[in-house]
Amino acid sequence: MGKQSLKFKTDVAMMGKMGYDIRVEEFTPEELEFSQQVLKDYARLKEVIWFGDMYRLVSPYEESRAALMYVNEPKDKAVLFCYNINAYRENITNPVKLQGLDPDKKYEVKEINIQQRGDGRRPPFGGNSTRVYSGDYLMKAGLEIRIGRGDLSSNVYAISEVK
Repeated sequence: MGKQSLKFKTDVAMMGKMGYDIRVEEFTPEELEFSQQVLKDYARLKEVIWFGDMYRLVSPYEESRAALMYVNEPKDKAVLFCYNINAYRENITNPVKLQGLDPDKKYEVKEINIQQRGDGRRPPFGGNSTRVYSGDYLMKAGLEIRIGRGDLSSNVYAISEVK
C-alpha cells in the first residue's frame, strides 16, 4: 500500500507468495516488461523462498535497512532481499554477511528485478550483472549492497552454486 515504486512493491511481494494489488492496465510498456520478467524469475526461485531456510541478516530495529535470505536444503540456491526502509539515508555501505551457504562451494551472485534506473543508483557490481564468490567469502566478508536515496529502495539477488 502507498506510493512506493513498482520495484519496491514487487521485491517485497516476492518474499512470499508473490501477490500484490496493482492495476496492470495502468502499466507503461516498460513496467509490464519488468513485471513479466519478475514473474519468470519468481517461478524459478519460488521453491527456495517457500521451502528454504530463512536467515534474518540485518534487523530494521538496529539499522535503517533490512536484509534476509532464503537457502535451499542442498545449499546450491539462495535468494537475498535487501531493503532501505529509511528514505532519507544514503548509500549504506557496511557489508551484508550471508548465512546458510556451504563455505566450500562457489556461488554466482546476480542482481535480479532490475528496473530502468532513474534513481541515480550505480549499476550492480559496477556494471557487471553477476559475480562469483566462495560461500566462505560471502559469509565472512559479505556483500556491499549499494542502496539509493530518496524513495524506499530494494535489491534482490539470486545466488546459485557454480559447478
